[in-house]
Amino acid sequence: MTEHDLFLSFARRDSADFVTGLAEALLHRGFRAWYDRRGISGGAPLKSTIEKAIDSSGAFVAVLSPNYFDLPWPVRELEYARRREGEGHLRVLFIWRGVDETDIPAEYGSLRAISTDDKDADAVATELIEATPRRVHPQERRPGYTTDLVIPDHIVQQALSTIIKMADQSQWTAFDIGSPSDDSPGSAWMLSEDPHVIETIHGLLGPLAYIYAKQYVLERSLTLLSRDEQIRFMLLTAVLRSFFEDDILAACEPQIAYTPRVPDWRQKRRIEPARYWWQGSTPIRFAEGARFLLWADRKEDTLTLIGRSHFATTYRSVFNGLNVQDKQAIGLIANAIFGWRPRDRPVFMRVLTTQFLLYTMIAEIEPLGITDQVLLDAARRALRHDPFASLSRDETLESTSDRHRAILEYFDRIIAPWILIRSRSL
Repeated sequence: MTEHDLFLSFARRDSADFVTGLAEALLHRGFRAWYDRRGISGGAPLKSTIEKAIDSSGAFVAVLSPNYFDLPWPVRELEYARRREGEGHLRVLFIWRGVDETDIPAEYGSLRAISTDDKDADAVATELIEATPRRVHPQERRPGYTTDLVIPDHIVQQALSTIIKMADQSQWTAFDIGSPSDDSPGSAWMLSEDPHVIETIHGLLGPLAYIYAKQYVLERSLTLLSRDEQIRFMLLTAVLRSFFEDDILAACEPQIAYTPRVPDWRQKRRIEPARYWWQGSTPIRFAEGARFLLWADRKEDTLTLIGRSHFATTYRSVFNGLNVQDKQAIGLIANAIFGWRPRDRPVFMRVLTTQFLLYTMIAEIEPLGITDQVLLDAARRALRHDPFASLSRDETLESTSDRHRAILEYFDRIIAPWILIRSRSL
């Protein structure tokens, strides 16, 4: 049985968004597609990876666009796929996007193709499936199991974008909070209804809520996933895990004094927020708050991340309402965001940097041949893009080098061993 039903070959500069939508539309119909999510670069190792991905797919789909034949990688992929088709290993299919016969080399122009003119990704997916050879079929499904990816790429990008914005000093005043009183609309739990705060909660915690909702069924279904999807799932699970392990991140060297669960914490956190302000969550607390970020489709038995405007309406309704339990549920998972300043939230800054690292690694890890050194090297590369690295020492409680040292210790001693052991068990 093939690892992927379809391999999607395309020119990133003019087809990236379309192919992402097409892959998701195919997935909803039970067909799994391999496609380059981040942009191809590199030499022999990557060439081997691409060829293995093509060989493990039932069909090769070339999305022919104006730039397709001008770029080296799509042409190499197509040439390799045509050779394998000639050997009887797979079928090559074509989609025309913004091109006609005059734009296509003669050897391809006479072949049957699907045109995307006046069609969205769903319509193209349906037509593509009808043209797919019979031997290409979705993996067998079992009740309570799924091969659906944990989280769509655009939600990963949403999280990354939100973390980058939190490193922007010009945005920090929007996180300011006053002195809450018992008769304030948000009470003592929801400390702000600023639009930027609400957007940050949705952008940062929404992806975590989506991962949390998918985690159980995907944990049961890991053996049905391809190797790259298994590693992707484990990295995303580690993102969520880091939010629950704020105390462990604080204990990594150099340690940060962090004791948020003490008597009189409300008073103490006003005086010394870096130490006494809770900067993480627990699975139980998170489950209580995550429900406000998700929409349940009972007919389809699925959960979806609600849109930003929908969440803003829900947030303000709870903020101005009378249900204290709902206020507490949202307030506790968003606690570290209220009053955000890197110097006052050093543990949360470690959490955010860890999550940025893991999100960045998702598309860069080569699933075959995973070792502890491969994982650690990938983590170090991801830290080069740390959005908080440009902040001055006056704006943070610890230096960038100290923060990176602590995060790499956490990754090397907690996350990497778990990924290696979990992957060997599959």
